Amino acid sequence: SLGDGAAKRAAPGVLLPTPDVSSFDISAAQRFVLLGSSGAWKGGAAAGETAVQKLSAELARMDARRNEIAAMLSDDSRLALLAAGRVNALQRERDERACEGAVLADLSRSR
Repeated sequence: SLGDGAAKRAAPGVLLPTPDVSSFDISAAQRFVLLGSSGAWKGGAAAGETAVQKLSAELARMDARRNEIAAMLSDDSRLALLAAGRVNALQRERDERACEGAVLADLSRSR
């Protein structure tokens, strides 16, 4: 609501433009950082934890699918058995669907 003037006027003192700010070190142990406004976390800590669990599971699924596609596309004997359209579909999936942007879009729709 930082830029939502109408909402601020409708509920003065409720919508505050001053964010809560935290800082922390990010290491290789963190695969992702998930940020969202208070509206994204309706339900408190449980909603945030659910989002982290869903994203972790989806990233693991995507990694497995990426590995499967990479194996199929790098194996000439397997490629020879596939129709050109199927090869193109696998390449498209590799390039479009099996990416983090698609997961974030899916995650935001499932809230």
